[in-house]
Amino acid sequence: MTSLEHWENSLRNSSGPIFVKSGLTFSDNLALGGEIEFETVQNQRIGIFFASTKTDGSLSYQDLNGLWVVNMKAKFNSVGSSLAVPIYQSNHFSLHPGIKGSAIFGHLTVTDTAVPGEELNVITTNVGVNPNLSAAFIIINRLSIRTQIGYEFQITGKLKDPSDKKAYLINSGTGNPIVLNGDGLRLGIGIGYSLIKKTS
Repeated sequence: MTSLEHWENSLRNSSGPIFVKSGLTFSDNLALGGEIEFETVQNQRIGIFFASTKTDGSLSYQDLNGLWVVNMKAKFNSVGSSLAVPIYQSNHFSLHPGIKGSAIFGHLTVTDTAVPGEELNVITTNVGVNPNLSAAFIIINRLSIRTQIGYEFQITGKLKDPSDKKAYLINSGTGNPIVLNGDGLRLGIGIGYSLIKKTS
């Protein structure tokens, strides 16, 4: 369970005897991005990539007086570099184990219908390391379909107020800092296009 899910549970449990419903719970999400790769004469791939994703959480309670909702929206933008080394290559298929390192910039927005017109905005910076295995299926000489599986480990930073970097969010239930932790399995699929035609 992530730090944000712990926080969401603490908010729900602190509501006392009333029934507060969890809506979205920071579920798995889809990231969109791109990568530029340079291939060495030894067929090693060195790349620069970016990616963007978001996920949501919410709490709600409704009675005769109306509806109360807390919405939490988390966004991540990553930029980093990659290295992949071939272990198998043919005319139509290649297999590369590799590793990615990235800086991940997170932004959390919290809105509460009990306090209209106000929202909480906090930011953080994480560092990610992603060992992976990628495969390329060559359709034509310049065009390929690529798949990748890996696991990302993140070193997380505190969620800080942009105007006061010394202030950060804590979970009042545990006393621990709240973080945007994106550790987990990574599955990817994409299309690759070679700008320079191979002459092998």
